[in-house]
Amino acid sequence: MHPKHAPTSTLLLPTRDGLHELHVAEYGAPGGTPIVYLHGGPGGGTPPDVPRLFDPAVFRLVTFDQRGCGRSRCADRLLANTTALLIDDVEAVRCRLGIERWAVFGSSYGSLLVALYAARHSARVTFAIAHGVFLGTRAEVGWLYEAPGASRFYPDQ
Repeated sequence: MHPKHAPTSTLLLPTRDGLHELHVAEYGAPGGTPIVYLHGGPGGGTPPDVPRLFDPAVFRLVTFDQRGCGRSRCADRLLANTTALLIDDVEAVRCRLGIERWAVFGSSYGSLLVALYAARHSARVTFAIAHGVFLGTRAEVGWLYEAPGASRFYPDQ
C-alpha cells in the first residue's frame, strides 16, 4: 500500500435532480490515468484507505460517496436513490471533472455499479476491475439475509 496522502481536490456535486450532493475527492497526478472507485454498500462510504491502493504518481483517482452515503448530503437518504440514478451519478462526476475516458473499479455493491456503468457507457471505460463481486442476485441477497447464509458467522446480528 502507498503512504497516506491528502486529496488534491474535493467538491460537493449536486445531483441532476437536486435532491443530493455527492462528496467527490481526487487524489494523485492530475495527468495520471483516471480511475474512479465505486464503494460498496449501499449505505457505506469510501473506505479511508482506498487512496493508498493507487500510486499517486500514476493514477488520477476519483472517489465519491454515493447518494445517502458517507460525506454526501441529502434530506432523505432513500429519496431518489436507485441503482439507475447511481449510474447516472457516476457519469455526472466524469463529465463534471472533464474526464474523457476512465477506468472503473468497484468493490462489493460497487462491482455491480461497475458492471452496469461499463455496459451503459462502454465508450467511456478504458478498463474495469470488480473486487469482492456482488451482483445483487436472489441467491446473493438470500445468503446475506436468510439462514444458513451470513447469519452463521454473526448469528446475533
